[in-house]
Amino acid sequence: FSDVDQKHENFNAIYFLYNTKVIDGYDGQKGREFKPDNKINRAEFLKLIMEGTNQASHQEYEKCFPDVPVKEWYATYICQAKEEGIVNGYDDGKFRPEQTITEVEALKMLGELEDWKLEKNQKEAWYLPYLNFAQNRKLIETDDKNNEEMTRGDIAEVIYRNTEVEQLKINKYNKKLVDELFYENDIPLSGPMGPGGIFGPGGVFGETGAFDDSAYFAGKQ
Repeated sequence: FSDVDQKHENFNAIYFLYNTKVIDGYDGQKGREFKPDNKINRAEFLKLIMEGTNQASHQEYEKCFPDVPVKEWYATYICQAKEEGIVNGYDDGKFRPEQTITEVEALKMLGELEDWKLEKNQKEAWYLPYLNFAQNRKLIETDDKNNEEMTRGDIAEVIYRNTEVEQLKINKYNKKLVDELFYENDIPLSGPMGPGGIFGPGGVFGETGAFDDSAYFAGKQ
């Protein structure tokens, strides 16, 4: 992406999720953009985690929430999630798909989707089991900002770290295993085809590399 260089704190996550077709991006003035600092809403997040874990059914559903029109792109994800008990909505019966998601809301959705084995205590806040589990897995950093709204970069990082834990069957995210995760998914992380390499993204052929649909070698045998 033209707005995500190799120095960006979420570069590996965004690069990985793009190459595994979990994220796409936007057409910008300077090429494809991800807009990592933009906030993300509840519907967008649900789509990302369901596609990212290959659990999206893409079925058509009857109306599941009063504020989720069946013809909207996100209806299939929200209605499937409701049917499977991943989301319940708010006390007023609405889902609020366009509301910006907070970290604890995101962790609850991911935890329910992945069926995290949690120890719950009715005397503690509803989000603490999900928060503690995610921190133990190092899906997020330990801080006191857990009710803040999340950006697209934040979300990419959480999904990416969770993918590493699941695919490599480890107990918690380990930055030292990045090469192994990329290797398992046939994504070059170094060398001439990797980021910064002569043919890779950020190399001499531009931000998207030499073999992008609009790049130098596009369509050439």
